[in-house]
Amino acid sequence: MPERSSSAGVSRPPPQATTIGALISTWHYLVEWHPNWEGTSCALFGPACSDIWFRTWGFSTLAFMALCGFVSIIVYNTVTFPPPVEQEPS
Repeated sequence: MPERSSSAGVSRPPPQATTIGALISTWHYLVEWHPNWEGTSCALFGPACSDIWFRTWGFSTLAFMALCGFVSIIVYNTVTFPPPVEQEPS
């Protein structure tokens, strides 16, 4: 996927990549809370997807933090602000 370029020269990830990352993070977060939703694919390559590496404040896990990061990127790349209005000197 090609990267989009902003007017300031900072390249941004395409929205499809961040959306896919957010969907995967959402799925992983839900599987952590409902281990019976997990299929057999996670068990083939290592620890189960429902394994919780840590949980802070009772809800914040690694998958939740990744989801927050992806959502922040999506919001940052989609919200636009109008340019400042220059006032004429009086």
